[in-house]
Amino acid sequence: MLSTLTPLNALTMLKISDLYEPIGKKVLYVHTFEPKKGHDLGGPMLQDFSAYYAADKWLKDLGYITGSMERGYPIGFGPITYWDYISKWNNMNSVERRQLHGVMLCGEKGFREDKVFVVFCESPLQSLIKAIPFKKIK
Repeated sequence: MLSTLTPLNALTMLKISDLYEPIGKKVLYVHTFEPKKGHDLGGPMLQDFSAYYAADKWLKDLGYITGSMERGYPIGFGPITYWDYISKWNNMNSVERRQLHGVMLCGEKGFREDKVFVVFCESPLQSLIKAIPFKKIK
């Protein structure tokens, strides 16, 4: 299980149906976004926050609102029909965290340079369920 102050690289231990303790729900699906490579005068490099921006856009296109980024913590998301605003992780109380549909997590390098994992802990919005290319973690 992950602690409330989750080191984000702990995702490697997270599996489908595991309890994601910070929001008190089981993991249903995980979708991974890889960082994009760009070019600099010095050669190939990763584009800053590219995986985060792709995950954020994908969730918004599916009808979710995402929380604010806070270094070293998950970013919550929930249906835009329910939430007007989702704050930074540390500004949410346990009741608000339990109302989230899931979180975005990143690897050891953080949201700037690493993969982003969209972890669903609630069933996706019914109207969108067929549009989501879920990958289950084994």
